[in-house]
Amino acid sequence: MQNHKFIRFVVASYPYLQGLTIVPLGLCLMVVAIWANSLHRHAEPLEVIFISVISNGLLLTSWLFSRYYVRTFGKTLISPQDRWFEIISILLGVPLALGAFWLDVNRKLPFSAIGLIFALAMLSIYLKVTWPVKGRYLLYYPVVALLIVLVSILPWLGLPSWWEVFGFHSQLISVVTVTGLLFIIMGVWSHIFLMRVLPPVKEAEHV
Repeated sequence: MQNHKFIRFVVASYPYLQGLTIVPLGLCLMVVAIWANSLHRHAEPLEVIFISVISNGLLLTSWLFSRYYVRTFGKTLISPQDRWFEIISILLGVPLALGAFWLDVNRKLPFSAIGLIFALAMLSIYLKVTWPVKGRYLLYYPVVALLIVLVSILPWLGLPSWWEVFGFHSQLISVVTVTGLLFIIMGVWSHIFLMRVLPPVKEAEHV
């Protein structure tokens, strides 16, 4: 029974265990945030083009890694429920993220709205994957979410302008940088976990 639950978990969480696809996304967040932090004037067109090329290159790298996982481990069929989860997540997530970004840019709040949205996304994925199997898997997802929440509410906890200690110009830039770093760590961890629990397709064919 326990083995059956674990198999169900691996199948349901397979898209989220493809950690090498997450690493470039984390790098992209960090690169853009650090670049924005380095600006002391309006960005020149060439600078914008340069950072856009790097960002698109990292996004392309993420897609190439997704192809690697398909070739190495195969792919799972997406259930109608999972498809609806993705659609609803996009329809709700995009306006929420844009609204949170606007708040962080235009309002001086004792928390980072975009950081809380990142944390909410992590928790929703964790609950979506683990709730059906009632297992203690992917615990680093809520841990990462908790760390993002903690960083996001540091001003509310009595540490206003904490980001200046680390050389950041704003809370938004610092939270995005930390989130990118956590995504990289989480991506590496997910990849290692997947390599341990799921044999490559060629190996599975000979079992």
